Amino acid sequence: MEERRQIVREYKSRGLSVCKAVQVAGMSRSSFYYRSRTGKPGRAPSRETSLLNGQIASNEEVIEIIKDLLGIDFVDYGYIKVTHWLNQHGFYISKKKVYRLMKEHGLLLKSLKPSPARNFVKFTRAMPTGPFELLEMDIKYIYIHGTGSNALLLTILDTFTRKALVRRCQLSMRKSDVKSLIDQLITDYLQPYNLLNGDIKVTVRSDNGSQFIASLVRGCLRDNFILQEFTHPATPQQNGHIESFHAVVRRLVEEKYEFENLRHLKDILEAFYLFYNRYRIHSSICYLSPDIFFEAWQQGLVKLNEHEKHPGRRFQLLQPPFMVVKNFYLHNFEISGEAEAGSAGEQPARNNLTDWNSPGGLNDPPSYLTIPCPYALENSTINRVLSKQ
Repeated sequence: MEERRQIVREYKSRGLSVCKAVQVAGMSRSSFYYRSRTGKPGRAPSRETSLLNGQIASNEEVIEIIKDLLGIDFVDYGYIKVTHWLNQHGFYISKKKVYRLMKEHGLLLKSLKPSPARNFVKFTRAMPTGPFELLEMDIKYIYIHGTGSNALLLTILDTFTRKALVRRCQLSMRKSDVKSLIDQLITDYLQPYNLLNGDIKVTVRSDNGSQFIASLVRGCLRDNFILQEFTHPATPQQNGHIESFHAVVRRLVEEKYEFENLRHLKDILEAFYLFYNRYRIHSSICYLSPDIFFEAWQQGLVKLNEHEKHPGRRFQLLQPPFMVVKNFYLHNFEISGEAEAGSAGEQPARNNLTDWNSPGGLNDPPSYLTIPCPYALENSTINRVLSKQ
């Protein structure tokens, strides 16, 4: 290499440019300008991670915790979401260290194919200033392998909290079924929070599907003082939140399981919606789950910047994420006496959960799925680390 550099210097002294000289010498410009570093080497990577409780976790324990997290059904986190999850569970750790550990152990997500560039709408972007102001609903087809038929999944999503409020999955979807789901939305959410009689104007956005433009559905919304708006033809980006949600359903449910029948599909969806609302962290709502973000908003722990258009910068937490998450679980869940008495390595299969204080709660998922218990993962390394004395 040094001989080639000498050739480049020789041609350069004769008036030839560096670009042409390196081409003659058969080397790149970066190789010609490179100089090896001298002096002391950089600081060695840390082998431990501090916790809020004053304890220390080794890198091996952190890796085991990450493996336990990524082994849960419906979890497809990259290193950034893993970092936020660890911070919320009491770890002082940066995303750079998490990236290094996950890369060393082959835990990083596989690179996704870049989507083609698209022109998004500029003046019809959903920018609600509170929960339930703007709801989106849409229907997704899901193939059932055992029967060779398609099921239709209808979901109504709150664009502010990203919470999937109500849903219906069946082999056909009529206008009466859409009306019935709207009635459930009103009963479970709009009436308990007194939104129909308050100052908040509730708007439901959908595409121009035949079920949504039916007079029965439009009359139901109108009679309950709910505004209805439709996206322009061939513009799914105007219903972007529910479209993004359906992409998650496709990736974590439809492409991951083969369904024997409609009952099997409903069981999987029951577990998925439970996980999505209660546990799955979302980058646009302070890396919290929809349920935790909703409760933090109600308690005045979230500050909204109405003039900020970037989804990830619209909200600011007024308390550390660790405290927000911990208080949510302590307030909404009751750990069974058996679980409290047992050691970290002898926890039962699942902690007992109390009923939701808020409406629209979901039951426990099917036993054959792996869903995390409140605040920590059962039978996992994180229980052992957090319980160090």
